[in-house]
Amino acid sequence: MKRKLTLVTFGQSLYLTFKFFFKNKLNTHAANCSLGFLFSFTPILMLIVVVLVKIFHTTPESLFSLINLQSIFVEPIKITSIVDELLAVENSGVITIITIIYVIWMAQRLFYSVVFGINSIFHTSTIKPIEKKRGTIIERLFIILGEIILVISIAIILMITKSLKSVIDSEVFFTKIIEPYFPQFIKVLVSNLFSFLLYMLPFLFMFILVTITYKLASGSKPAWKHCILSATECTLCFWVVTIFFKLFLNITRYNLIYGLLSNLVISLLEIYIFFILFFLFAQQIFTHQFFNELLLSELYLLPSEEFNDFKSKIKRALFIRPDKLISNENMHISLKKDDNIYSKDEVSDGVYYVANGKIKLTKDNFTQFVTKGSFFGDFDCIFENNRTMSAFAEENSVVIFISKDEFNRLISSNPEVSQKMIESLPSYFFRFYGRNENPLL
Repeated sequence: MKRKLTLVTFGQSLYLTFKFFFKNKLNTHAANCSLGFLFSFTPILMLIVVVLVKIFHTTPESLFSLINLQSIFVEPIKITSIVDELLAVENSGVITIITIIYVIWMAQRLFYSVVFGINSIFHTSTIKPIEKKRGTIIERLFIILGEIILVISIAIILMITKSLKSVIDSEVFFTKIIEPYFPQFIKVLVSNLFSFLLYMLPFLFMFILVTITYKLASGSKPAWKHCILSATECTLCFWVVTIFFKLFLNITRYNLIYGLLSNLVISLLEIYIFFILFFLFAQQIFTHQFFNELLLSELYLLPSEEFNDFKSKIKRALFIRPDKLISNENMHISLKKDDNIYSKDEVSDGVYYVANGKIKLTKDNFTQFVTKGSFFGDFDCIFENNRTMSAFAEENSVVIFISKDEFNRLISSNPEVSQKMIESLPSYFFRFYGRNENPLL
């Protein structure tokens, strides 16, 4: 049975994503990645230039077309001499080797920052070495491989984009292929269509790269569909950001110096926003992958009705109804009035959460009512004793069952849950047994 995504579950997932985004300080990791990009940009650009120069020696006319695409200046500048000097560079293997060594030496901060950011989300290490020295070598090889793939991919994307653009803009393409088979107005339509596809090609490359990074770097083996969905959202959001900058930040009216500086500032801002989106949707993958565990933690830490501050009310209203757990047939239990949940001295096999209704706990002449948004039976599991009380449904109710092993994992993995349980011990003993010492000893 397929579980539908309710508005409540969506709100809970959104809250958890942003909560852990700031808790893991991913905005700081995004800033570190932007700084890493600043350090890595120069050596990476050098290697890209080396690759492109080798190609431009074969087709120098494409270099003029590529540079003429830039429109950050009001008045065009003479670039003939620059191109001639660039094309005059000999195909030197020494320069290539020196550049590659420089890239390996300097262009690692960005990749380290990305790996550290991903590890802070998933709390795993992408590379798990047997020995520290061996792990360091493998990690460096992994980073170097990533750099090489990135450089070659960018160079290939630039060349493919420019080559296709040149073919589409040529008269031969339309006179030999389009016009003999289609009317004249199709020429404009096809040109615009291909121009849009070429414009979206870098974003397609970004989507593929982000998807692979989410899948391989997380270490928690998320499903491909979740990686693809999050990568799609990341790419679309960044595409909207770039459109916003183009529409509202016009830098073409500045002169040479201010145009360069403005273009640099906007580019760095776009890079920072990209990494913000990158880590935000990576955190979304983690939230979706471990949603049940995170939701149980929030339920156990749910503020009681005694807290009347605005934050507690909002959090209680958002999490008091766990639709995702209710829809789970293995955890959901529907009760009618006076139904028995467990009896005194039974084996404690799990913990219960009241999703709806009221539960009555009894022991001899003592009676306690547990209402919606509360747990019961948790201390019996912690002390590994049989049930100290009997539990009945005071009215038609819905409870969520959490197994003993799952609840113990929750306590061991979440310090906040452990702290709340320790703080609740005195009031628990006093409320149920009228004294502060442990009645189970």
